[in-house]
Amino acid sequence: MIRILPLFAALTILMTWPQAAHLGSHGADHQDVFFNMWRLTWIAHALSTNPTRLFDGNIFYPDRGALTLSDYMHMELQWTVWLPWAFWALQRACETGRWRFGALTGLFVGLQMASSIYYGLFLAMLLGLASLLSLITVPRERLIRTIASLALGGVVAGVLVGAYAIPYLRTRERVGVRSIEETRMFSAKPRNYVIAPEGNLLYGGRRGRGERRLLPGVLAAILALIGLLLRPPVKVQIVYVIALVLAFEMSLGMYGYTYRFLYERAPPFQSLRAPARLGIFVVFFLAALAAYGYAALEAAARPVLRRVMPVAVAGILLLEYWTVPLALTSYDNDPPPLYAWLAKQPRGIVAEFPMAPVNGWPFEEPRYAYMSTFHWMPTVNGYSGYVPPGYLQLREAMKDFPSDLSVMQLRRDGVRYLIVHEYPDREASSRTLYILTSHYRLPHIGSFWDGRGAADVFALR
Repeated sequence: MIRILPLFAALTILMTWPQAAHLGSHGADHQDVFFNMWRLTWIAHALSTNPTRLFDGNIFYPDRGALTLSDYMHMELQWTVWLPWAFWALQRACETGRWRFGALTGLFVGLQMASSIYYGLFLAMLLGLASLLSLITVPRERLIRTIASLALGGVVAGVLVGAYAIPYLRTRERVGVRSIEETRMFSAKPRNYVIAPEGNLLYGGRRGRGERRLLPGVLAAILALIGLLLRPPVKVQIVYVIALVLAFEMSLGMYGYTYRFLYERAPPFQSLRAPARLGIFVVFFLAALAAYGYAALEAAARPVLRRVMPVAVAGILLLEYWTVPLALTSYDNDPPPLYAWLAKQPRGIVAEFPMAPVNGWPFEEPRYAYMSTFHWMPTVNGYSGYVPPGYLQLREAMKDFPSDLSVMQLRRDGVRYLIVHEYPDREASSRTLYILTSHYRLPHIGSFWDGRGAADVFALR
């Protein structure tokens, strides 16, 4: 396996170009990138300074548990590495009945849950189905031992998942669940499986929304069909076909039946917003079935064709999945003057404006969170998959900022540094500065460059 790593690395660089040339300075142009950078930096900061505050974060002050309000946003959707290992371990456990393969199955489920709660829950569901289907074909003399080994895996997964889930369960009690309407908005429809990502070289250009561009690839589907039709399918293929159908149907979310059933009866599924993310499992099972199809073709081909097939198939797959160049934007690695200055000041609570509207786009909140990594002051601003009730109340109080109610609320929260940014509305910021200085007579500490424009800092206490 180690010998294939250089090839895998080369393909990764090729398929994500030009990200490899800008690893330390650029990323996708999306607000979640700011959040991911804040989250990773906070984890490193907390582990090296005060591990007991790991799940708290410095955003959403005075609420705690900021780290448990989201499952790593879109960053976690890249962590699918444990999916194939889990199904490999399950298959080996059913073939041999050995304890270590059962334990490895549970270990990989636990690791997937720690990498992505979304994929962890989906994996547990689909792996459970695959386990039941696989056990049907296990010989009687090995059945009890196989069941026992998988039960051990269940214990391993339970211990790992249970320890990881405790802080998230506490947060769930505070922030509630996803509504049916919100879940329906992020449910797939069958037509989404013929829409590719916008920048796809061959199939891009069709209209569709981000996480509902789920085309799994034409060649993979053809190879999967060949594997099922060219020769009698083996039991593993049948298991994967059934799992693929279930994954597809579950990805339909509120437009289907299985996910709605689980939403109504299994509380963990009420916390997930995007059933369409099950599309990655459709791709996974299709890839496994495509491998059987390739093997069937190779076995039936002449020796000359066998030498050409790997290059031809790999080339077509690369063309099908190629989305280049990725659209990147630059991010600050060094603090702009505003945040460099703030890092040297006495510790105090920070509030930055303009703030996100009550029911609107997060605006500059993700960037505020990332910039806080340069000073680590507690801040009333924040961004995440969920938001705590206290933050929603704050945004409601700030909707007419600057006003008597909003200034009084900021003082009640103990805000020390009030920052008004010129970007993105210079005219609105000028009005705000005039009111803060002439009406409320707040001490003006200074004006600084924030990386996009001027920012004025006021002392509130």
